[in-house]
Amino acid sequence: MLGLMMNQPLLISGLLQHVDENHGDAEIVSRLTDGSIHRYTYHAAHRRTRRLARALHHLGTHEGDRIGTLAWNGHRQAFQTDFA
Repeated sequence: MLGLMMNQPLLISGLLQHVDENHGDAEIVSRLTDGSIHRYTYHAAHRRTRRLARALHHLGTHEGDRIGTLAWNGHRQAFQTDFA
């Protein structure tokens, strides 16, 4: 559509793809409930969310379906993703 600032929708999956391609080795650092530190890269986070999207698709979910999670705010809480 002409006049929009972006050529694609602003989705978390797109942000993860961008950060993986441009800063994939950068670390995501979080503190666990026991006080220890967990580190992993944006590349690993992007790979993990793609695996989650494929698993949800194989379980029968479709684009536009709502899926909720409940977890502590940390590395185990997966990023929202789409089926693109």
